[in-house]
Amino acid sequence: MGITDILEGEMTTKQMGIIMIFYMVVLTIFGIAAVIVIHGFRWRLI
Repeated sequence: MGITDILEGEMTTKQMGIIMIFYMVVLTIFGIAAVIVIHGFRWRLI
């Protein structure tokens, strides 16, 4: 089941759940990366 199948077919609750989890994981990764970058710059400035 690929992204094209999800977009072309009707959205089921299972597919919605997978997409929700995917977005949550991506947002979490971006959040952690942002925190690491901010802390890294802060340590360099001090």
